[in-house]
Amino acid sequence: MESSSNESAERPIVTPDRRLRVFVSSTLQELAEERAADRAPIAGLHVTPVLFERAARPHPPRALYRAYLEQSEVFVGIYWQRYGWVAPDMEVSGIEDEYELARSMPKLIYVKEPASGREPLLTAMLDRVKSAGVSYRPFSTADELAALAADDLAVLLTEHFQVADAASRPGSRPPARQGNLPVPPAPLIGRARDLVALRRLLAASGVQLVTLTGPGGVGKTRLALEAARVTADHFPDGAWLVPLAEAHETDQLASAVLDALQSSEPVAGSPANALLDHLRQRACLLLLDNFEQALESAGFVAEVIAAAPRVKLLATSRAPLRIRAEHEMPVGTLSVPPLSAGASALRRSPAVEMFVDRARAASSDFELASEDLAAVGDVCRRLDGLPLAIELAASRTLLLAPRELQRRLGDSLEVLGTGPRDLPDRQRTLRRTMDWSFELLDEPDRDVFMRLAVFRGGFTLAAATAVCDPVSDVHLVDVLGSLADNSLIRRTPGGGQRFEMLEVIREYATTRLVASGAAGPVRDLHARHFGDVIARAKSKFRSPDQREWFAIVEHEYPNIRQALEWLLESTRYRELGDMAWAMWSYYWFFGHLDEVAAIVRSALARAGDLPDGDRAGLMAVDVLHAVQVGDAGRAAAAGRAALPEFRSAGDVQSVADLLAMQAIAIAATDPGGGRSLIAEARPLFEQIGDRWGVAMCANVLAWVAEPLDASGTPNPAIAEALALAELSGDDLNIGIAVANQSMVDIALEDAAATGHSLAASMRLLGGLRVHYSLAYCYEGTAWLSLRMGRPDAGVQLLGAADAVRQRLKVPVHPAMVVRRQWLVDELRQQMSDDEYHHLWNRGEQLGFDTVLELAIRICESAAGSIARDDASSRPGPDG
Repeated sequence: MESSSNESAERPIVTPDRRLRVFVSSTLQELAEERAADRAPIAGLHVTPVLFERAARPHPPRALYRAYLEQSEVFVGIYWQRYGWVAPDMEVSGIEDEYELARSMPKLIYVKEPASGREPLLTAMLDRVKSAGVSYRPFSTADELAALAADDLAVLLTEHFQVADAASRPGSRPPARQGNLPVPPAPLIGRARDLVALRRLLAASGVQLVTLTGPGGVGKTRLALEAARVTADHFPDGAWLVPLAEAHETDQLASAVLDALQSSEPVAGSPANALLDHLRQRACLLLLDNFEQALESAGFVAEVIAAAPRVKLLATSRAPLRIRAEHEMPVGTLSVPPLSAGASALRRSPAVEMFVDRARAASSDFELASEDLAAVGDVCRRLDGLPLAIELAASRTLLLAPRELQRRLGDSLEVLGTGPRDLPDRQRTLRRTMDWSFELLDEPDRDVFMRLAVFRGGFTLAAATAVCDPVSDVHLVDVLGSLADNSLIRRTPGGGQRFEMLEVIREYATTRLVASGAAGPVRDLHARHFGDVIARAKSKFRSPDQREWFAIVEHEYPNIRQALEWLLESTRYRELGDMAWAMWSYYWFFGHLDEVAAIVRSALARAGDLPDGDRAGLMAVDVLHAVQVGDAGRAAAAGRAALPEFRSAGDVQSVADLLAMQAIAIAATDPGGGRSLIAEARPLFEQIGDRWGVAMCANVLAWVAEPLDASGTPNPAIAEALALAELSGDDLNIGIAVANQSMVDIALEDAAATGHSLAASMRLLGGLRVHYSLAYCYEGTAWLSLRMGRPDAGVQLLGAADAVRQRLKVPVHPAMVVRRQWLVDELRQQMSDDEYHHLWNRGEQLGFDTVLELAIRICESAAGSIARDDASSRPGPDG
């Protein structure tokens, strides 16, 4: 009786009417009919719908819905187009906050389609919801939603609560489960979607073998154990873990399985035959862990599948088995937070969540302070979201604060040290894990693996061929396939013939390459290849093919920077200057100029007196950087040094380019001097038939010109720039010229025309991802937002433009300072300081696609709605 009393005391006392509660989340700005429709199926199941709008509100809204969520067991989200209001003290809206607070609940998500006016922030939220692997169903009408919710809730309540209900009945005990699965040492983090996919594969009737593949330390075993644990009850003869780290031959593999199954049957013949006999009539799940050691026994696995149709095999391996019955499921690294992530997004990141969990396991009093969030996010990015590396890093928080760990990781991964003693020996340090994989390779594969370490940010087959010479292309394809099979390289997301190494693997391969003595020659080959890429790209940047070539160079920029750094290190200053100057139009518009300029200025400082002609490219890049940061004096001095060398070499295009750049530097403060430089540059472009250069000259004059003359007439320089840009046929010049036209539209206060011009410009510049010019388009759209009565959007766009310039490390151009300051002052008058700063900070954190979509949508709305309003207000034909 005493035991019974104790058990009763531990249970909460609830009222007789206490029912399961379903929290329904939706913005109050829309979907009232749908929320009403959703109540019926919830009530029909004799559970209680909890809706934020149904209650009186004597409490703050967030406190109220938090309290409701704490008392609910199921979360239902209904979304359409609106993201909802973001309170000044919040980083996300109420509906996203509700979703995050309900993290541990079963969830059903319903999204109304079509949604042509869906707000970008809601789109971004729904993308995260889908990636989390929760139930996500589209619907179009309230009746359809009611039907979907009725079915889904019935299934969910059955699946999620029948086990708990059975366990709570007096005297009930869960059925005895056969098997040897260990208790997980830590929660499974960031794998909800993978787990759902794996469970579906294991449940499919035609699937007998699933192989989880991925690099060492990615978490294949942990995911497999969780899948085995949650599906074990479907196998009458149990779920069994079979470690294969020491199994190299078929009989060793068979013996390992028999040992794991704790078979007491005598083995008369070979272990392989004994295992086949043992499994024929059984229905069990075998988790074959670390199968890469036993790949030669893959044929025997096919025999097991044929002999035992009720046995399912779940293998983990760094390479697939390559048999017909296999269903391969690659396991990726954990999602890492983007560079622009705010505090809320950082804490939601699976990689950061794992770091915090493992840090708390190492030290129970660990708390992630707000000032350390960015450092932990950077550590997780540095480690590519690799779970083993994150676990090792988190364990170091016993000795190192997150920011100190971040600093030391910048130098070497060796700071990660040693992991827990209960890890397999091969995984107690990252190097042992990598050694294990390296030793499994054949000698030719090892050589190529080391050489591929020279690449940063991935590589194409052509680039790999260049650094692996004299290995033939045909052979190299086979080697790359082998390395991919062994999870040492992988195809980059998005398809195409491009490959990459995880950073932790690349660093390991680099140490091997340096130890081999081949690092210098391989880096020479690498620099030569990317020098050739830039030489081809130089003319393509000024052609209708520019979109393709800007994208190529954007993909290859980490490799190009690596090549420039090697040319600096090996004192090949002429090659460095030529290569850096050849790509000036790329980094002027796309970014990275500060990084390239730092390499160039290091070369200038080290080089001393260079022969005539060897300094021109270096000095020209210095001019470019001085122009972009607003240092007209340095631009003029460097230009005086570079121009004579280009003229002496007969390099007309470089002379003209440099003159145009110098014009940008002074045009706002010395209009006459700027026009003189353009007047000198334009005939040179015409002399060599460079339409791109001619259009650039016209765009420079248009950009710094006053949009209207004293009589209110549009400046003809702007129209001429647009005409010349269209003749050049390239999206970059046309996009800039159309953006210049929008300044005329703004000066005329023609909101519809402004929206039309800016939307057209941003489509072109956004397709090219021209960040520098887009920042000015965002500010033009902010003016439009103010005109349309949407100052909140205007402030966010100003914040987004400022974030672009911070990333590029450039100031506002002098020609735009006054106009921009007027806009800032006008927007600040529309709201409190707190609200202004909150919206500004939110704009700074918007991703590229989100802010571009927001800006274009505002412009399209202005171009359409204002034009319609004007048309409806005009008198008809009868006056």
